[in-house]
Amino acid sequence: MKTLVFDLQQGLFREDLFFRINVVTVNIPPLRERKEDIPLITDYFLKQFAKKYGKNSLSLAEGIRSYFLEYTWPGNIRELQNVLEHAVIFSDSPVIELESLPT
Repeated sequence: MKTLVFDLQQGLFREDLFFRINVVTVNIPPLRERKEDIPLITDYFLKQFAKKYGKNSLSLAEGIRSYFLEYTWPGNIRELQNVLEHAVIFSDSPVIELESLPT
């Protein structure tokens, strides 16, 4: 929000549009602050990508969930989504192994 206000003050963002969209502020904490959501989000994306790429039900190999919980996810949910999509595309097995994750 600070950046948007700065852009507004500098004339880089339309003032009328700012006041049109500035009705409600929604604060969504980063993924690293809500680790308990990672398993649910992971399962959701695995189902979506299995359907998208015509694969049978997918699961994560032992230890990958722990790895996901320990990782800080600087790219938030989008990063998790991209990691899982990459893994689904490059995995030859219904069980996603560590080797299928991007480096």
